Amino acid sequence: MNAPFDQSTAASAAVKSVTELRRELAAAFRLAEKMSFHEGICNHFSLVVPGDAERYLINPYGVYWGEMRPDQLLLIDGDGNVLEGDGEVEALSLIHISEPTRRRLESRV
Repeated sequence: MNAPFDQSTAASAAVKSVTELRRELAAAFRLAEKMSFHEGICNHFSLVVPGDAERYLINPYGVYWGEMRPDQLLLIDGDGNVLEGDGEVEALSLIHISEPTRRRLESRV
């Protein structure tokens, strides 16, 4: 027999996965800096957060990659609105992530 669906457990799993994604993305920034892939301040790494909503994790404008921490990453929606975190998204990075990713997400439907 299947256990009843527990919404609080599902919410905890979702929070844990965003937390884990934050850790991994912050580590990728620090590794990129060690490998000298951090030229300039307008570059970015981003990733799609799994789920139904169009959400991304991305670095805030101006934070040095070698010092990037998980709590500094921004959670944004597809329009670039910051849902979690402090800072601003570099405008060009939004163009790079939202439109191509939207096309990929739409093609899965």
